[in-house]
Amino acid sequence: MTAVDGLPWPARGLQRTYSEQEIFTDEAVARQFRADLLRLTQAGGAGAGAAAGDHWAGYLAECERSLGRPLTGELFGRLAYPMPGPGQDAEPPRAQTQVLPADRPRWRNWAGHIVASAAASRPGLESCRLLTARMVILLLGFGVWDLDDRSWRDLLAELASHLVPRPGSDVPDQVRQLARTHTAVCMGLLRSGASLTGTASADLLAARTWNRVKAEVAEADPDLAGNLLIAPRHVRAVVLSSSELDETILLAMEDDPASLLTAELAEHGWHLGHDGVMYRVSGTFTNPVAAAARVATQLGHEHDIVLVYARAQERWALIAWRQPDLVLAHMPGSTWRHYRIEGSFTPTSRLASGEGLTSIGLIGRPVRLGQIPPAEIQELLAAAGSDHLTLLQRCLNPP
Repeated sequence: MTAVDGLPWPARGLQRTYSEQEIFTDEAVARQFRADLLRLTQAGGAGAGAAAGDHWAGYLAECERSLGRPLTGELFGRLAYPMPGPGQDAEPPRAQTQVLPADRPRWRNWAGHIVASAAASRPGLESCRLLTARMVILLLGFGVWDLDDRSWRDLLAELASHLVPRPGSDVPDQVRQLARTHTAVCMGLLRSGASLTGTASADLLAARTWNRVKAEVAEADPDLAGNLLIAPRHVRAVVLSSSELDETILLAMEDDPASLLTAELAEHGWHLGHDGVMYRVSGTFTNPVAAAARVATQLGHEHDIVLVYARAQERWALIAWRQPDLVLAHMPGSTWRHYRIEGSFTPTSRLASGEGLTSIGLIGRPVRLGQIPPAEIQELLAAAGSDHLTLLQRCLNPP
């Protein structure tokens, strides 16, 4: 028998039965639980030995032996116990935390260790990963992280990327269902205060995670989120509402980068539409080159080639973007320009500086709009499904 922080433990399973109520109201129990679950994730987890007959029943029984019936019920909710007895709730009520300020650092430190351990590619960790995600989500709702501490974002991104069992894993469908919903909750929390099309560190982390998990989020069942949707009772709370969860799942179901960008641009007074040939941007901006570059950058992550037209009063810009080549037509400049944008640079980083058009990456000389553009420009426009005369007509005579 081995020990963690001086606590003896059996070969499999938590060493005692815990409930969330006592975990979050009794620091002595919390300390024991933290060490116990960390040990279990390092040992290989719970729920790996489901019986061959009724797969779900066997898996659930193994989880009860390993995690205890209270935590199993709190984790799986109505999936585990769909028919409550008299006087019982179908889903146990969420605990009201009494975490004291002095105890918050212990929980934050534990969260970093448990997430790193649970994300490891060891067999039998499915239920431990789900329980870890549940604990971190609850701790966020209980305000364990300070307002200026964003370290929880990395933890949620790591969890979201590892919750759903890999294809071929021998786990019941119920586990996959719950894992997808937990992934959606993690992703919804990552979206809070962040933009999937922005450039801040929180934005980039959320966008990278979104690209990894959106297919699983699209299949999530919001009804399984249960009491992970916590009312914001604490100043430091980071929580997700049912409407925000629904929105996250719907965005994943649409799987259309334009629909996501449309919603985010609308918050800034911009409108994004498509006229059958190109995306059109209008709104409160004054620099159409920068606006078109931003939209082209974001849509270019998902599309091989994209055409974007932006207009602000008498100023307009048209961008054709197929990495690394970018074609720009603009007014009042009245020229065609061909850029080669390589490496980590983007249309936004090249053209949205606000210091005028750059010559960095410019191929050849600018060509007046009334002249025939070079063959490279014509080829890119043809690949986008149009030609320079048709596009100029649309730009000069907008609908």
